[in-house]
Amino acid sequence: MPGVAAMLDYCIVGLGNIAEKAYLKATGTTRGARLAGVCDIIPERAERWGAETGRPCYTDLEQMLDETDPDFVIDCTPHNVHREVIEAACRRGTHVLKEKPFARSLDEARQIDEMSRRSGIMVMIALQRRFNGIHRRFAELRGSINPFLIECRYSAYISSPGSGWRGTREQAGGGCVIDMGYHMIDLLIWYFGLPSMVCAEFSAAAVPSGAYDAEDTAAIMFNYGRGLYGSLTLSRFAPRTEYMRATGSNGILEVTKDELRYMKNDGTMMEQTRQEFDMPKLVAEEIDYFAGVINGEEQNFSGTEQNLGHMSFIDACYKSRESGVYQRIDGRVH
Repeated sequence: MPGVAAMLDYCIVGLGNIAEKAYLKATGTTRGARLAGVCDIIPERAERWGAETGRPCYTDLEQMLDETDPDFVIDCTPHNVHREVIEAACRRGTHVLKEKPFARSLDEARQIDEMSRRSGIMVMIALQRRFNGIHRRFAELRGSINPFLIECRYSAYISSPGSGWRGTREQAGGGCVIDMGYHMIDLLIWYFGLPSMVCAEFSAAAVPSGAYDAEDTAAIMFNYGRGLYGSLTLSRFAPRTEYMRATGSNGILEVTKDELRYMKNDGTMMEQTRQEFDMPKLVAEEIDYFAGVINGEEQNFSGTEQNLGHMSFIDACYKSRESGVYQRIDGRVH
């Protein structure tokens, strides 16, 4: 029928934690896309999810792309595999919805950006808070408070913060800054734009006997150079906490994973909204949105160009840690 977008086919590569708790649960609930296949290098995992979803399962990405010919692939692989997935997609003209981070370094991000542009594929970085009602409401209200101070904290307790591929900078690109911190950095850039300077300190010392070099804790100061500044604290070794608070001359805004609070500066509550953070539901919305991007119905607000800004922020954090001083963030992302 004229005006009705075609249903798109997609495959999921990487069937670990994030795929299991979100993307695989979202299958069957999307309106604009349907699952065509699943892939994981661990045969038992691929077979399990092939059986549970009723879709073909693979241990080889190239074979899956050849046999299913999807419109796009969802990349849930470890950080050091992301580039391999995108390279395979570029060769076939297959679009990519990929889990954060964009890349392991700013240089790698620029290479992926150029690669995707040359091939003509669309790449969208998955950032589920962008689809959450209370986080969108924060975006609507932020201008009304005339903010001057931003405070962010994101922590989660992981008994062995250096275990697996996430514990090595070579494989992961870094620790809590580039991994879990990516969500808070995205909110910061979405709400307030890219800061101009950053100063960071971090360590990989939460477990003294652990042999890992990816930071488990970080304290970051940032400045916009226009009377707006703030801090971001990250930890893989503390009770789960997530919030962003903006204080302004006309009020205070605070958002957590499941609550929004809008207050006067004396604490008088003006608006309070609680909302469950339903990850599978948000992922389903994200998949449908990306299908809309491919069909030309939606704008790609989280493409490679936008996420070069995120990687510039992260790059400046690591450079600041090495130099011990504030580092200017290069806003010239290309």
